[in-house]
Amino acid sequence: MKGALHMKIGGINFVTEKEKGYTVALKKVNKEKDILEISIDITMKEKAVPKEVTVAWDLDCIDMQSIWNPLCGALRNIQPAWRPNILESRVGSGAPIHSLISASGKNRGLICVSDVKTPLTISTGVEEETSLIKCRVTFFTIPVNAIDTYSAKLRIDLRNIPFYDAIYDAEKWWSIDGGYKSAKVPECAKVPLYSTWYSYHQKFTSDELLEQFKIAKEYGMDTVIVDDGWQTGDNNRGYAFCGDWEVYAPKVPDMKKFVDETHKLDMKYIMWYSIPFVGKHSKAFEEFKDMFLDDPTKDWCCLDPRFKKVREFLKDKYVNAAKEWGLDGFKLDFIDSMRLTEYSHFNEPGMDCQSLEDGIEKLLKSIMQELKKINKDIAIEFRHKYVGPVMKKYGNMLRVYDCPNDIMKNRLGVIDLRLIAGTTAIHSDMLMWNKDDTVENAARQIINILFSVPQISVDLKKMNEDHLDMIKFYLDFWKENRDTILNGKVIPYNPEACYSKAAVVTDKCEIVCAYSSNSYKLKTNPDKLVLINATGRKEMYLDSEVSTGIHKYEILDCMGNLIRRGEIEVDVGVYKLYVPDSGMVVFSK
Repeated sequence: MKGALHMKIGGINFVTEKEKGYTVALKKVNKEKDILEISIDITMKEKAVPKEVTVAWDLDCIDMQSIWNPLCGALRNIQPAWRPNILESRVGSGAPIHSLISASGKNRGLICVSDVKTPLTISTGVEEETSLIKCRVTFFTIPVNAIDTYSAKLRIDLRNIPFYDAIYDAEKWWSIDGGYKSAKVPECAKVPLYSTWYSYHQKFTSDELLEQFKIAKEYGMDTVIVDDGWQTGDNNRGYAFCGDWEVYAPKVPDMKKFVDETHKLDMKYIMWYSIPFVGKHSKAFEEFKDMFLDDPTKDWCCLDPRFKKVREFLKDKYVNAAKEWGLDGFKLDFIDSMRLTEYSHFNEPGMDCQSLEDGIEKLLKSIMQELKKINKDIAIEFRHKYVGPVMKKYGNMLRVYDCPNDIMKNRLGVIDLRLIAGTTAIHSDMLMWNKDDTVENAARQIINILFSVPQISVDLKKMNEDHLDMIKFYLDFWKENRDTILNGKVIPYNPEACYSKAAVVTDKCEIVCAYSSNSYKLKTNPDKLVLINATGRKEMYLDSEVSTGIHKYEILDCMGNLIRRGEIEVDVGVYKLYVPDSGMVVFSK
């Protein structure tokens, strides 16, 4: 039977829903204007796996037009309270942050929780009778270890600032107050790379791939990811043959030689593994049949990292591979598939923790620690949805979720991840397109993810010269401007419209990618300004609020061909510019 506690803090009425025998104390702990930081302290009568506790409050739905959170995807509209926007957060998925945004892109209420490990949800929805946004944070939504006390902080940011600045500040709050700082990013995670997934799936040989890698290197890619397929002769997808992680010799006769030959091309080599999956055709399936999280009768199952034996088995697989083959990194897939189900075990011999989230973190921590002993510059790629503050401690590459040929989802994922990732390298999902499409449409794939590290996954041997020239031009442009792209501040526009445009800015350079809006308001006087046109139209508008003097300019098409060169004096006003579809104009002093 749940009770309720009512109190008013900072002008907001809070209601706490809790079990009998639970004591919940809320207290304001900061003095910043328009930011309410509340300590939440929960005490239980006895030590046990905690039941759900909810902290709820209302906000007036005034000048609120959309929502944002790390997992919202394209669903950014405000939902009704009876079917609210719900964000799930735990170690293995998401992050505890949710934002309400105005039509002008201003923050109207950012909700953030300091505890980035404990399973919880944040939800918002509008109540029809009152036009109030019903806000709720519910803790312990998935079973955790037995406890008798719990503490966390709730941050409610109501400042009238750009929505992205409120998110950036929340990320700093996690990093500084919580110690969730990004792992060091190696050089091989900060260069364009070639992935075998979309171009080959599981059907390849090492000789075929080496020929592809030679072309990839020529056109600007310096790292490769060899994805699923190296460990099995089964090419029907699925994971029924995963688990033993032994090289399938007919595809790769000598893995060490394959890696060495890739290194001779001056390319780094990253290998794919599915962390949790063990297939019924593997030797490991029988050994671990009592240590699965899900239905053991399936074709493949999820290992349970709460068992120490599971963690040691997985860690040793990666350590041995790094030592024996000289790998430069690991693409560790499907961490978010580790979920408790009706088949999951509790309090079993061999478990050294009952919380799945603790088990996941123990696993990742041991993997990173041991691999760094072998190679201090080891690359570890994680994928959307497991992208929260804990993940960036143990992975130094965060990739957008699989979205083949989907420029909008890739764009959304890149920008959303840039907002919360700190200094972690953000990677696009692998890029692929139809070889018979126009070069302008193919270029849009790269432009939409330009503010991430590009991963290319087309068969370069089948691309025509225009497509290859475009890849070379844009990857060279990316490398030339890498410092700005990776270290500059990303400023996205119109989140409710899946970002109509975005800019990355430093003190000296601004690079703008226009997706649906073909105008850009210039408020500073950078040494270099680049406007890239992915709108499908052939003109862009520069709306200058400042007089910046005389600039040289070059207009280039998407293959790098020079269309026009000249000088222009920029004063306050609007300038119409001819910019080819998927091309750019570069202003310099």
